[in-house]
Amino acid sequence: MKKYHNFVDRNAILCKAIRVCEPGNRGFTQEDEERLRSFGLGACLFKDVPVWLKKWASLICEYIEFEQSVHP
Repeated sequence: MKKYHNFVDRNAILCKAIRVCEPGNRGFTQEDEERLRSFGLGACLFKDVPVWLKKWASLICEYIEFEQSVHP
C-alpha cells in the first residue's frame, strides 16, 4: 500500500474532495454515486452529510479499486 498510497497521496485525496465545493468543479458526479453504491454505501448512509464527505468516500473507493487491480 505504501508503494502507491503514501501520506501525501492521502492528503491529496482529502484536498481533492474538499475542492468539490469550489465553483467550476465537477463536484459529486453520477460516477461517484455509482461507485459508492457498488461498495454497498447507499444514500441512507450519506444522508445529511456535506458533499465533500461523499466525494472523499468515493475517492477512497476509487483507490481501493486501483489497489485491487494492481494486486488481484
